[in-house]
Amino acid sequence: MEGLRLLRRCNRRQALGRVALAFACGLVLLVGCGGGDGSSSDRVEPVPIRGGERLAWNQAADSIAQLKSLTFRLYIDGTESTLAATQCDEVPGPLGFECSGMLPPISSGQHLLELTSVLGGVESQRSPSLLVIVTGSATTTGVSLEQSAPLPQPMSCATDRPAVCYAVQLLANGLGPVSALSPIPDGRVMFIEDGQQIRVVARDAGSSLIALPAEPGRQLTGLAIDSQFEKSRSAFVAWSELARGAPGLNITRYREVENLLGEGATIATALPTAPDVATPIAIDDEGLVYVASPRDPNTSGLNSDGIVMRFNRDGLVPRSNQNASPIVAEGYAVPRGVTIDRSHRTMWLTGSDHERGGDISSVDLRGLSRGAWPGRPVAFDGISPTDDGIESVAIAKPATAETDLQLLVATAGRLREVNVTARRTVSKISDIPVGDGYFVRVVATDRDGSPYVSATTRDGSTSVLKLTKSIR
Repeated sequence: MEGLRLLRRCNRRQALGRVALAFACGLVLLVGCGGGDGSSSDRVEPVPIRGGERLAWNQAADSIAQLKSLTFRLYIDGTESTLAATQCDEVPGPLGFECSGMLPPISSGQHLLELTSVLGGVESQRSPSLLVIVTGSATTTGVSLEQSAPLPQPMSCATDRPAVCYAVQLLANGLGPVSALSPIPDGRVMFIEDGQQIRVVARDAGSSLIALPAEPGRQLTGLAIDSQFEKSRSAFVAWSELARGAPGLNITRYREVENLLGEGATIATALPTAPDVATPIAIDDEGLVYVASPRDPNTSGLNSDGIVMRFNRDGLVPRSNQNASPIVAEGYAVPRGVTIDRSHRTMWLTGSDHERGGDISSVDLRGLSRGAWPGRPVAFDGISPTDDGIESVAIAKPATAETDLQLLVATAGRLREVNVTARRTVSKISDIPVGDGYFVRVVATDRDGSPYVSATTRDGSTSVLKLTKSIR
């Protein structure tokens, strides 16, 4: 690798300046905001940082395929740590492919940073070290709204219902890929970034903070806020890692305190999963934990390539599960989303499956304690405008005696409102635009039904937006 540099995000009112460190092997580290460029091959003063920086470098590779095969390891004071949200441009520049990754939380004080690349299990030599001094912990700073990003349109109206509109608010931008968006009852929102860290957007939407970095070798695959959060302060996190050569799914319950997740208690281990597959989580009113995962190849008697498991908050199989089994329903081979309509005790699933038809499926939770085992989802078609299927689903408004159930789905980069009748048929589909240049990937709703979405932008970064309904 060449041209290694550490970049700190700057206020848009400041000029981006750099302090360069040149090394004999051709590595260069750059850091700074404001001020001019400077270089010194024997600089010994620590470089001040505050957190939220991205480490960037020019990576040599023989092909794009080889570039995509590379992984990178960060060392802090000689100990391997997490470099999150790594990405590389696929168009090389004069010095190679431009790559970058986000630093994890680092404690205050002086530290040495080093980086390596790994190809086919072979790790390169470590880069020359960069001496930094952390003047503010990365756990309390993060991606800021000061970064450049397309502005969402201030008001969005459903395509066929102009009287129903949403005010659109930008909460955070400049993020890596966002999954498992989970609103918190007090107005904050939590999510997984790049499968490597959990962030939380504070109430004032000034920045997104790192609540939990993944440990080395782990992938974060699911997140859900406890339905009894005000009392428990709990969040449930699904994560995978290799165990005896095979991927295993684990669920840990954390306690949230001042935007940090701690006091982790792992309640389920070595569950069936597959590499690089999301395992979405949902919590019902009783505090039971539902997790959708790929099918366990050792489980017989299922007609589906995916399963839904149910546990209590301590990881035990509830008495309401049939056959004393954690498996309660069939699912999708590649699960993408799960949400629960608490008012009608219904679970909604989405994903992709070469055998199971339908963009989205529902399961009556009341039937999971009796009748046929496991529960069989009822599939719906015709919601997605393309063959890409639905990436995410949320409950916008529960059904009443006078109104249909309203779902929000993210599909083909769009946000769509879907009305479902009491007879389980789709009665209406409306598009809800959020602004030019935004491609919606994940949708979630808070207890009031207000939507939150993550959307990618043309530069490849991700933004988190909040939509607030405004009846005109």
